[in-house]
Amino acid sequence: MTAAGWALATALFAFPLSCAKDSGPVIELGAGFGEFSVRTLGDAVSLNTSVAIEQKTNGKWARVNVTNLYLRESCDASQPPQCRRLEANSKVTAVRWRGNFCWSQCPAHCRLDGPAPPGTYRFVVTSCNGKQMIASPEFEKK
Repeated sequence: MTAAGWALATALFAFPLSCAKDSGPVIELGAGFGEFSVRTLGDAVSLNTSVAIEQKTNGKWARVNVTNLYLRESCDASQPPQCRRLEANSKVTAVRWRGNFCWSQCPAHCRLDGPAPPGTYRFVVTSCNGKQMIASPEFEKK
């Protein structure tokens, strides 16, 4: 084996390929239903505070009409800003999704509301510049 070959083999063992995904934001699920957090692995990022819900049907993800779900840590009277900056190597734990369409997270005035049907779901957050979409692992709603 040549010196270049040994250098490549050494680099592959020293830096496994699984480390390549160790940057950018990720959505992590909590222990209870609807619990989630966003963690930055590396650089700071600006994310839309509006969180989308997608449901898996026939193997494909489709957006569900869930409103009033935001990347916020508490319920207060103010509307969250459109974007939120997460500093490098930081984490924000959001108020959990209640499983409803309108009163999804914090008390909201809704004419039509109700629970989302049972199924497989995921949370989706986008960057403020629209260049990045971050999806959580899937989870079940019973």
